[in-house]
Amino acid sequence: MGWIHDSADGEFWHEATVLPEFPDGTRGTGTTLGRIPDDQVIVKEHWTADEASYETRPAAECIGWRIVCDCSFQGAHSRSTRWVSDLFPRVPSPKAHRPEAGRFWVADDDVAFVSDGPLEEAFLAAWHRLHLVGKDSLIRLEQAQAAVKEAETQLREAVATARHHGASWEAVGQATGVSRQAAHERWAKLGED
Repeated sequence: MGWIHDSADGEFWHEATVLPEFPDGTRGTGTTLGRIPDDQVIVKEHWTADEASYETRPAAECIGWRIVCDCSFQGAHSRSTRWVSDLFPRVPSPKAHRPEAGRFWVADDDVAFVSDGPLEEAFLAAWHRLHLVGKDSLIRLEQAQAAVKEAETQLREAVATARHHGASWEAVGQATGVSRQAAHERWAKLGED
């Protein structure tokens, strides 16, 4: 199971999965297959050319779930990251079930399927609230800052080259839209007085 979120311009992409977690920190793989009993959770997959085998853990040992999101930005400075939510605890009885508080009671047979059933909306809303809201704008901000830093480096290099070839501070100032004095104050430390 996975949820996909694409930004309107296609630059940001997110794919989230809800994974069961065990007391030692091991997480389920998010894979469910007809051959594995519903009261088991796949925690590791082994693939060979001929077949696949799986390590499982009893679903009864599950202590909760985490939302795991693989995120990527496809732009001038492409990058990929992984976001992992805090643990959504599994409570011991239906009486303690509070989806609005992120506390879930789930029968053993449904541990690996929480995001495909009645709790899907609760996890989906948590993913949006905790991760997606504002995330794309923060990534845009990081990318803009990286572009500014790169432009500043190019500008310093261009000033140094111009000064090396005899350009005056007056000419540098005109080319960069500042006064001769401002250009000198900003770039004189490049070693070109």
